[in-house]
Amino acid sequence: MMKNNSLLMSKLIDGSLKVAYSVESHFNLTPKMAEEFLSDVPPPVSLPTMTREPLRHVLYGSKLAIARTISILHIKGYAETFEWSKPLPTNTPGEYISILSRLMQIE
Repeated sequence: MMKNNSLLMSKLIDGSLKVAYSVESHFNLTPKMAEEFLSDVPPPVSLPTMTREPLRHVLYGSKLAIARTISILHIKGYAETFEWSKPLPTNTPGEYISILSRLMQIE
């Protein structure tokens, strides 16, 4: 807070009493030095905007082929096994489907 070109700060003593003191006098700063110090703060950095798009991986095959593929992707560090849906039967006999849905960051 600026007051009469003097930067004041509050300090808690015993958890309740506030004492105001001048930063300039505490650090032997002139009012101009205090203002220059505060004006030297860089502007906020603007981060690149990233959008997140839904992405769906779909596995079709036997239960064993799906389980092995999920395991391989887990070993390679791509996806945890619990992220995949439970294999569900399709209309084709012996064929199952498992889906992994995630949001991918796109710059």
